[in-house]
Amino acid sequence: MKTRIILIIILLLNLSSCKSYKVVVIGDNYLLSLVDNASSSFMFNKLTSQKLYYLLDKNASSLIDSSNINDELKKSKKVILSIGIFDIFPCFDFSNEEITINNNQINNKLELLDYYIYHSFSLIDERISKKATVYVLEQINPLISDFTNINMFEEYIYKVNTILLSYCNDYGFIFVNLDECESYLIDDFVFNTKYKDVLNDKF
Repeated sequence: MKTRIILIIILLLNLSSCKSYKVVVIGDNYLLSLVDNASSSFMFNKLTSQKLYYLLDKNASSLIDSSNINDELKKSKKVILSIGIFDIFPCFDFSNEEITINNNQINNKLELLDYYIYHSFSLIDERISKKATVYVLEQINPLISDFTNINMFEEYIYKVNTILLSYCNDYGFIFVNLDECESYLIDDFVFNTKYKDVLNDKF
């Protein structure tokens, strides 16, 4: 009888510990809102790497609930991060058929991105549970508009991804390629709901 009670207690403890682990998403909501069974406490309309670092460094509390980012990371089973596009987006003017770029700002933005991604990934690595896996989403061209020189914008997105991939390799995080996602874009920063299944299959 005692053995049976002990087994039941162990089972209940295991179940409660499983429930405490969760999928934590941090970053841009246009992609992360498609992730199944995820806490939305730290999804944002526009998040830069600098703001991400401040969230982590100051142990920010969610405006949605009472959780703080450190507790979320400690309880995480999966951490899914989407960051980078809004670091460089303000450097471009998309108001005309041809995109223009602020050359004085873009290189500085990439240097800052590199700095803050390094420090942010370091903080995440320190705070996640040993059972957690960190996924970092590839940054994509989120625009459906036709621009004569869209390749220029995409070249800088590639540079952002190069930084992300480099630090993923350093910290053992998984860099998630978002192949052919452009075909699911139905508006700027808006995906067809069919992309939900495609995205979730990657985690």
